[in-house]
Amino acid sequence: MAWAGRKCEILIAIPSVGTVNMEWALNFAILLREAPANTFVATAPEPMIDVAREKLGEIAVSVGAHHVFFLDSDIVTPPDVINRLLKHDLPFVSGLYVRRHHPPFNEMLRKHPDGYQPIADGEYEKGALVSCDAVGLGCSLVKTDVFKDIERPWFRWTEHSAQRGASEDFYFCKKVRATGFKIHCDTSIGCKHIGTFKWLPGDQFEYPIPGGIQVI
Repeated sequence: MAWAGRKCEILIAIPSVGTVNMEWALNFAILLREAPANTFVATAPEPMIDVAREKLGEIAVSVGAHHVFFLDSDIVTPPDVINRLLKHDLPFVSGLYVRRHHPPFNEMLRKHPDGYQPIADGEYEKGALVSCDAVGLGCSLVKTDVFKDIERPWFRWTEHSAQRGASEDFYFCKKVRATGFKIHCDTSIGCKHIGTFKWLPGDQFEYPIPGGIQVI
């Protein structure tokens, strides 16, 4: 590994890397230049996203990284995103982006009796730090100590294999909260989700999600 024998402060963890969008590649080059000293990059090109994230968590713990910055290869972030997230000094904090599939809701959710509902425009203060129950992990900074306190597996994809299944990021969020850690989203950090994307949610998005989003 490139960081063997060196202190690792931040591990940029990219779950899969194939052919990436040119905008993402150029943005990543600037992001890496703006990142704090002793920042390293790890990838895990696994066909299953939960397996990839699990391996990246293992790497972060094994090299003694202070933080893991999960960056998906279809999320374009502000170039100074790592420093901005670090300033909060929180166990788990994310930038804000929109799911690229229908319905394209905010990947920032709160728990309700009928499931998890996106925190829609008008329900949060823009440009603020918002407490929530679940976020997408495509632009998220997690202290490595969080992984040490959570029983494994950290990530598990059950969305299409169980009646009330969930994506691996919401599965992780549930385990994080069960351990007592808080989850926050910095809504001043707007990210682009490459695909059929918007910069940020708009009035055309439909809320609430019928029946909520179940997380088991």
